[in-house]
Amino acid sequence: AAHQLGMQFGLWVEPERVNRSVVGLAGVDERWLATHGGEYESEYTAQICLATAAARQWLLEQLSALIDDVQPDYVKWDNNLWVNCDRDGHGHGSADGNFAHVRGLYSMLSELRTRYPDLQIENVSGGGNRLDVGMLRYTDVAWMDDRTAPSAHVRHNIEGLSAVFPPAYLLSFVTDHDGEPLHDAPDLSLYFRSRMVGALGLCFRTADFREGESASIAHEIAIYKTMRETLSSASGALLTEQAQAADGPAWDVLQEAGPGNYQLLLGAFQTDQSVHQINIKPTGLDESTVYQV
Repeated sequence: AAHQLGMQFGLWVEPERVNRSVVGLAGVDERWLATHGGEYESEYTAQICLATAAARQWLLEQLSALIDDVQPDYVKWDNNLWVNCDRDGHGHGSADGNFAHVRGLYSMLSELRTRYPDLQIENVSGGGNRLDVGMLRYTDVAWMDDRTAPSAHVRHNIEGLSAVFPPAYLLSFVTDHDGEPLHDAPDLSLYFRSRMVGALGLCFRTADFREGESASIAHEIAIYKTMRETLSSASGALLTEQAQAADGPAWDVLQEAGPGNYQLLLGAFQTDQSVHQINIKPTGLDESTVYQV
């Protein structure tokens, strides 16, 4: 139905966790479950240890059947249970179960990439608990933090993480937050642009907006669309101190540069209203190039 409306469709899944009430049913083998000191470390659920080849194969078949049936464009892969498995028979030792599990996760994601090359995959794990360069290889975006407001907190995350990850990989949502309301918004541009220096996500009910509010949001999204081509392959460089939710710098500025530094984006954000201007020095410019600002 979403495709018939010209939209894309996404699924939010947590493949590695299973409710223990279904263990022994639908092919779930109790011997696959991760334990530490003999405990599942959760009252009702358990983690499937992906170090186990049979568990990976079963889970891959379940996921593939779901994807084939539903035809999603986007999969949000979540995980909210972490067990450093020390169980015998899984092909790992007593102390490296989590490492073996993540290697198994990489192999599963690699196979999904082969089977579904156009599928977009989001990396999320209770916030940003699986932000690593291995996951960067197999996923399109990463959810940075379950706290997706206020704007200064979001910029703090993007500015810090862009030292390692491409800004276009770093996802956060614009939401209707108590301190930053989208209705009669004091500074709508601040809310949107703080997130559009990374991967811009939207999470609100569009039917609740008045005509003028919808037009303002559409204006911000149109600006983001002009940035996406450069942002898609850009690296980040922080030109000031890092933004903070409290007691941060008067201004924070993030430079994002495409290959060769021929196209640059500068996201400059004023926190202290009494500091009206700031001098910054972009980095990595080509001294033989004339730049149009």
